[in-house]
Amino acid sequence: MPVPAAFRLGESRSLSQLSVGPTRSRSVLASMNQLAWGAELWLRERPRGDLEELGLWLCDTPMSALQTHWPWKEAVLVLTGVRPPAVGRT
Repeated sequence: MPVPAAFRLGESRSLSQLSVGPTRSRSVLASMNQLAWGAELWLRERPRGDLEELGLWLCDTPMSALQTHWPWKEAVLVLTGVRPPAVGRT
């Protein structure tokens, strides 16, 4: 993800304690279901694939509920306040 290391490390530290609970947002629920369905299909096709590969694949899953439509672009926007370019992430 094209974000300075300091941003990534800060975010990683803040995720050291994580809580998961119910949501009332149908948009969040639909997005999570879409990602879970995609992950299930990916794992069926690649039973020996690793979680990092899966994570990278999910980052390139289009999500209509996101402002940028791509999870990796949304993360860049949230972390830096700058919308990434419209072309690929490389």
